[in-house]
Amino acid sequence: MNYNLNKYYDTVSFNYINEIFSTIFQDIISASEKDHPQSFEKLLNFLLYTLQSKSFNKSLNAFSKSVSLSVSIFPYLSPKYKTSLIERMFESLLSKISFINDYGNIDVKYLELSYLPLINIFKLILQDDDHELFNIATSKFEQTLFKIENKEDRENFFFYFNTTLLSWIYFLKHKNSITFDNYDISYFERNLEDRTYEYGFNFLNHFFDLFDKIENSNLWAVKEWEIKEAPVNQFYHALTPNTWLTYGLTIILFKFEHIINVNDDLSEIIIRQKFNFIGDDIKDILDDITLEKDEYKNLISNSVGNQNTETTLNFKKEKILNVFSFLKKEVEIDYYKKIKEIPLSKEKIDEFRNNVGKLWEENTIILSILKSLGNLEFLPNDDEVKGYGFFQKLLKMKFAFIEGEYYQGIIGLNDFGGHLARSIDSSFFELLQDDKIIISGDPKGTVLNFIEETPDKSNVVIFANWRNADKLQDLTYEHNTTRPLFSKKFNGIPVIHQFSKFKNHILVVDFSLIKGQIYTSKNPNWYKNQLIVEITESQKGDITDNKIKEWSEKDGYHYNEDEIDILESNNVNAKIILKYEFIISDDARYIIIDPQS
Repeated sequence: MNYNLNKYYDTVSFNYINEIFSTIFQDIISASEKDHPQSFEKLLNFLLYTLQSKSFNKSLNAFSKSVSLSVSIFPYLSPKYKTSLIERMFESLLSKISFINDYGNIDVKYLELSYLPLINIFKLILQDDDHELFNIATSKFEQTLFKIENKEDRENFFFYFNTTLLSWIYFLKHKNSITFDNYDISYFERNLEDRTYEYGFNFLNHFFDLFDKIENSNLWAVKEWEIKEAPVNQFYHALTPNTWLTYGLTIILFKFEHIINVNDDLSEIIIRQKFNFIGDDIKDILDDITLEKDEYKNLISNSVGNQNTETTLNFKKEKILNVFSFLKKEVEIDYYKKIKEIPLSKEKIDEFRNNVGKLWEENTIILSILKSLGNLEFLPNDDEVKGYGFFQKLLKMKFAFIEGEYYQGIIGLNDFGGHLARSIDSSFFELLQDDKIIISGDPKGTVLNFIEETPDKSNVVIFANWRNADKLQDLTYEHNTTRPLFSKKFNGIPVIHQFSKFKNHILVVDFSLIKGQIYTSKNPNWYKNQLIVEITESQKGDITDNKIKEWSEKDGYHYNEDEIDILESNNVNAKIILKYEFIISDDARYIIIDPQS
């Protein structure tokens, strides 16, 4: 087993060296299985003092392979030899960490590698819920002469080690995966607390640096951690660092409440995209922390004391949530500030116009019928004729109409075309007179009579919902028709499903005396010279107190005037307009049937 340590272990290309490591691996395990302490000690000495120490500061590849080998050996050892390995190896590695921190001329990569077996062996101990061995391992940190907690923490690796381990332990406790009360984690909590009190130390900046290193660089192979060993050849939901690191962060902020103070200058926190969503995850975790849950009783009582418990508990939660609400707002403002300076893209607007126009064409029913019958007239644009459609301010949506890395598509944005088509169809049905409604117990016979009385049956169309269409019986089905508006016919007449105000009726319409007009222009903003589709930057007005209040209430943040200016600059106006008319002659024939069940 390599426990996903490939990048640390597969570092040497020479076969004979790999054979040495492989032999040591097998021989150490064999000595443990056969309970040969002298052989075990000699082999362990060779691993620690020949392979590890002699490659230290001389060969990163060999040192990386040797320390990762220690992790792979550990699970195969009996308890007695696990203890021996920890006592010997931890002391050796702690001395190296101390040495590297004292001498800045040593490649910091050796420091990262020295922590690798420490963090992963702790993880394996916790996986077995072996609190006795955990406490022995922890004591090596406390009893060693090499007090790494008192040294300069180069590249913050001790903080990363300490915080990763605590976050993992808190998460395991939450999942009831360890007998938490038997573990002594005071050393790690004490060092975390001491570090957060250091002048100029920003816990959140350092924590999210760790978060990024785990997610993006897989520091110490921590990204692959599972509570239990992942099953082989079986589907399972993999654990992600986002789950347990976020939980650990929440518990740390709740437990060590001095980390966040009401008067902190939050502008010192480095803005990260993760702040866009992590606040919601933290809120879910905090919502789970209640006075009634035994899991959190000690956490709450230790941090709240004899104060008004409920009030103080809510205050602590609110304090944490306010920080991440602010950070989410800062991410948003930073994002929109960059977009503010980017011009609208003609290509993106043209693409939007074509998509909207296509959906309008595909979904319009009445105009398509009139066009197929030759009853649709295309006229030059007349400024006196008003259009119908949408003129809408799209708040903070400029990003959908720009080029570059900040562009984002919006699912459903093109639906303006489909909505407009349905609205225009509805406007046609609104023109039909309600006094044409006929109550009929024989809808089939009523429809047949209307058809028989129509001189040119090719102009007749039936509109009905699915249920009422079935009442006509004798329906035929047509597929791959050149007129995709319908797939059913009754007595040779197309049947189209519609959901107008007459959706519970059967409409039979003779389109002979019904005409349509569409006003056209060669303006490039008109889709196929017919549909106006324009995207323009919204013109900002004066930023008043009411405007600030309106934005703040809508988004749930406290905005200032400069932030409102940025948000307003990210608004765009969408104009989707069709200039058309339906002309229904007074002599036009149609019936609206109210079918009786």
